[in-house]
Amino acid sequence: MKKKIKFHREKIIHRNTQERERYITFFNQKCDYYFNFEFYIPIGYCNLGEYLFLKKAVRELSPLVRPEKLAEYLKVDIELIFEGIKEGLLPCFTDGRLYSIKTIGIMFVIFFIIMLIR
Repeated sequence: MKKKIKFHREKIIHRNTQERERYITFFNQKCDYYFNFEFYIPIGYCNLGEYLFLKKAVRELSPLVRPEKLAEYLKVDIELIFEGIKEGLLPCFTDGRLYSIKTIGIMFVIFFIIMLIR
């Protein structure tokens, strides 16, 4: 007979600490952003092919929201990514410890690099 393992949520999210408060603030910021997110492109602005390209770009770039993953993908120093976050060039969510870059910021960075290469 298997024993039931009892996990207490309070232990997982560090009950009654500043870290828990920062985590809750970080979680609420992300929820507000996703609930109010509108990926709206006017019909006259682009055709179906462009819309599908943007939709696929968002889906493919979503795993790169962590600064470490983005730096590894772009083959740049991670300090450069954090400098962009500090300067406000990369919009992100943070709880003071973890950073999560918004996908539109990643698209902007990659587009900017492509324009520099040309």
